[in-house]
Amino acid sequence: MTVFLAPEHVPALKGSPFNNLYPPEWHKASDEGVTYAVVRHIGKLWMVEVDTATAEKVPTGEVRLSMESQTAVRDAVVRLHAAKRFQGEPDLDLSGSWFGLANLTAEQDARELASAVYSAVYGDPIPLNRIAADGAV
Repeated sequence: MTVFLAPEHVPALKGSPFNNLYPPEWHKASDEGVTYAVVRHIGKLWMVEVDTATAEKVPTGEVRLSMESQTAVRDAVVRLHAAKRFQGEPDLDLSGSWFGLANLTAEQDARELASAVYSAVYGDPIPLNRIAADGAV
């Protein structure tokens, strides 16, 4: 079973996550037992947030990104940075059930990456591997 979250369906929030750490979208994901995924518009930049702690079960058996997917995330960040998709340095947080990536310059890049990470959590690493290989979203 592959679970897909289309990039255009990734919710967009405004402002720093520190001002609203657990927004209504997080509570909704938790209530539904699914992975939380959003993009945030902070000033002129975009941030991706994916939190698997809200998920009850995923087909991979783990409520976190696999080691393969974590490697693909790092590769994708390197490629996107080389393609100048960040303002300054990328700010990556890959800790346990949490994925955060800040300083993206384009909303569509953030949405595509959120969608790809979400798919990887549910056992489909292909979109994330494509970004990691091509450096394009």
